[in-house]
Amino acid sequence: MAFDWREYLELAKAIKDLKGEKFSKEASQRSAVSRAYYSAYGFALSFAERFGYRKTGKSEDHGKIIKFFRSKGLNEVSESLRKLRKRRNVCDYENRVQNIDKVVEHSIKLAEKIIQTLS
Repeated sequence: MAFDWREYLELAKAIKDLKGEKFSKEASQRSAVSRAYYSAYGFALSFAERFGYRKTGKSEDHGKIIKFFRSKGLNEVSESLRKLRKRRNVCDYENRVQNIDKVVEHSIKLAEKIIQTLS
């Protein structure tokens, strides 16, 4: 049975406000942005494969899938994936994230929009 990528989106929503003894709310928020991205990316990748996209299984797929949707005229999906990927990269690799509360909420909304469009 194939993984349902929408579960990552639900996980993002569930963890976005968590704070524990050994982790901060910011850690949860950064993780939520990452899960939101991967929910949309995985869902989009599965969708694209049904229409001829061939994944390489390498990091280049992240950029190629954005170009794939642009080439199919799905510019809104392409642009939303690009924005979501950029936010995920900031949360995963940078020491500081400006306006993290807004980044989290917007990332979840973008992921929801991508999944809804492709459903």
